[in-house]
Amino acid sequence: MRSFESLFVTQVEEAIPCISTKEIDKRKDQHFIKWLKNQVDYDDPDYPIWLHELVQGPLAKTTTSPM
Repeated sequence: MRSFESLFVTQVEEAIPCISTKEIDKRKDQHFIKWLKNQVDYDDPDYPIWLHELVQGPLAKTTTSPM
């Protein structure tokens, strides 16, 4: 995951020269997950299964109600 984070930071720094560390952290909080989903193609066998599962999120949603 660190390599993806480093790639994200590099792209942000190239797009916005002289950006502060605080602003980079803010952009990571706001945009990293969506960016990561765009980087990891679901059909790409080069990525491990756990990474695909992490990016895709949970497969099911459980809803409970009082009885």
